[in-house]
Amino acid sequence: MRSRYFSTIAPLQPGGGVFAVVRLVEHEGGQAILKDFSRSSRLFRSTFGAYLIGREAQAYGRLAGVAGIPRLIDRIRPDGLLLSHVAGPNCLSAPPEKFTQDFFDGALGILAKVRARGVLHCDVGGNLVLGSDGRPWLVDFGSSIVLPTWIGPLGSYLTSLREKYDERALLKLKRRRAPHLLSTSEDERSRVRLPFERWVGVGERVLRRTIGWMSG
Repeated sequence: MRSRYFSTIAPLQPGGGVFAVVRLVEHEGGQAILKDFSRSSRLFRSTFGAYLIGREAQAYGRLAGVAGIPRLIDRIRPDGLLLSHVAGPNCLSAPPEKFTQDFFDGALGILAKVRARGVLHCDVGGNLVLGSDGRPWLVDFGSSIVLPTWIGPLGSYLTSLREKYDERALLKLKRRRAPHLLSTSEDERSRVRLPFERWVGVGERVLRRTIGWMSG
């Protein structure tokens, strides 16, 4: 873990408060993604910022070698990560005609491999990139959960439940961005409420307010 200077090619997310700064930077003759909480308060950076970055680094460590996942290059300070750059538009801005069924099948396969490594992404919808070759990439593990190895049957249950949420997230994305590929049964499944959905929403709101207070 070290502090280094990087030349910015383009800002991708301004950050500040509870949000990370994300930049496209120069790295060893190529490009990389630098993510940190440099515009957040000192209290947030040293507590939640460091925790969130540490958790994300742990997720990338678990997923090393999985195709369709960016590579963790280095941890930059307690509140920063340097990641390999994936060229291509975010799935929420890619033109509908660019999507294929292979893209969605590939995304489903990536998510299965992620869960098999004991990582639950938890924010799939807006964090898929349509690669230049048409293949999906799953990015931004800032909201992920890394299941401890000792968790046992509870981990299996959470993984099974997450599978349902992941599938619905992809179907919602398909309905929104590529409705021409959506079947009638997929449309119905994309609208089904899942177990504990209400309580998941309550927990997320409480967490956001707590982190918001910490960010100053």
